[in-house]
Amino acid sequence: WYTFRQGCVQFVGLDSTYRSWVRNTTDQPGWLERTLADANDGVDDPTFIVVWYHAPAWESDIHGIEVDQRLW
Repeated sequence: WYTFRQGCVQFVGLDSTYRSWVRNTTDQPGWLERTLADANDGVDDPTFIVVWYHAPAWESDIHGIEVDQRLW
């Protein structure tokens, strides 16, 4: 996960691997909360915040739909 600022937009990239954060092997939820709080602390706040996952929530190809990806 990572974040960067471009002008008035704060971008936040998240890990969409369901298993890692549900099994408490990562602090991504806590990191996200802190990142969003910092972005809205009243000091040079961004106009927009764009948050995305690095992999699509749904995918379909020759392997079909991965059930784990739907559970996040």
